[in-house]
Amino acid sequence: MSSHTTEPTETDGDEPDPGEPASTSLMLPWAAPSFLAVKGIAHEPTAMAAMKPEARDALLAAIASARRWL
Repeated sequence: MSSHTTEPTETDGDEPDPGEPASTSLMLPWAAPSFLAVKGIAHEPTAMAAMKPEARDALLAAIASARRWL
């Protein structure tokens, strides 16, 4: 009587098992962006005022009374 043993064959770690799709690693250079605040004037007003001084004063008075009401 002969004994026949089957030993699993060892596969190299780089080769995929038969029937499994091959995988490829892709390495891309990447660095996290820095989040530094940029200080400066974002918008410079035009030379002409957008509101008349009387209208601006009335608007500021209305805002002040609304704040007191709250």
